[in-house]
Formats: sequence, structure tokens, C-alpha cells
Amino acid sequence: MQTIDGEWVQDEVLLSKLDPQTIMGHERKVFGHELYFLNHNYKSEGVKPEIRDWLTLIYESINNPEHPHVNTNNEGIKKATELIDDDNLTNEERTMMKNDEGRKVVLKIQEDKGRAQGLIEGEQIGLEKGELEKARFYIKKLLNKKFKDLHREIQDKIDSCTDISILDYIADNIFDIDNVEEIIVLLL
Repeated sequence: MQTIDGEWVQDEVLLSKLDPQTIMGHERKVFGHELYFLNHNYKSEGVKPEIRDWLTLIYESINNPEHPHVNTNNEGIKKATELIDDDNLTNEERTMMKNDEGRKVVLKIQEDKGRAQGLIEGEQIGLEKGELEKARFYIKKLLNKKFKDLHREIQDKIDSCTDISILDYIADNIFDIDNVEEIIVLLL
């Protein structure tokens, strides 16, 4: 592991506190969580025995899972090893379970993204349909005013028109349209 400056980290354990600090450097206990980074390539001297026991358990579970050498006199370590042994799973089975869980997480993320994209597309389609309905409504209203009693046939053609540009053209040129036949030609 390297720092952002490119220096190799030669510490076995690094601690990152997640509580925020003020601009003056005072830590505010908001979360109370600490994140430990383990660098198994380096073993530090002076690590407290109770912490060393847990580090050894982690290292042994990675490097020697079949016959780990851990301090079972430490009650916490003993309980952890018993829980691990109780599941009666092989390393391959544990790996498969981890992979399956990873796939589930990825699928859930993809599903959520797809759902969000579908909502966006659905909103867009809804807006377009709304614009089309509004255009149809106002075209019929204007033509009814201009030509008095608009024939049902023309109203049906307007209602079945799905090209907003044709409806926009009719609206833009409503004062230049002299008779109903011109509307029929435009809607064909």
C-alpha cells in the first residue's frame, strides 16, 4: 500500500476516525466509528496482546484457514473460532456465498438504475403525450371558433394525429387557413 505521495506504508494497522473535526481541530463525537486498515505485509512491534490476537485471527483465516494458530485462551477469539467452525462451510462454499451476495448487490444496483431510467423515460413520454393532447384540444377549439361547427370527421382526424409538428403548423397558420379542406389535407 502506498500513500498519495508514493511512499510505501510500513505500518501494520492504520486507524481512521470517522468523527468530523472543527476548523480548529477539535473532534466532534458524532458517529463514534473507527475504521482500521490492516496491512498484513508488515508486522509492527508493540501491538497490545489483545489486538495482536485479533490480527492473528484475521491473518490465519486468510493464510491458514484449515489449521489456524490462534490464542484460544482469549475468550473473544475462542468464540469467533467456534462460530466459524459451527457453520461447517468449506472455503469454496464461503467464497461462493460471498460471490453470490456480491452479485445480488450488483443486480440490485442495476435494477435501481433501470427503474430510475424508466421513470425518467416515462415522465418524458407523459410530457410528450400531455403536449400532444393540449395541442389537439386548442386546435379543435380554434377551428370550432373559426369555422363554427367543426365536423366530427375532422375532430377525429385531429384526435388521431400523433405528429406534434403538424398540429403546431396548423396552430401557427390558423389565420391563413381558409377552409376545412385544407385541414383535412394537412392531417392526411
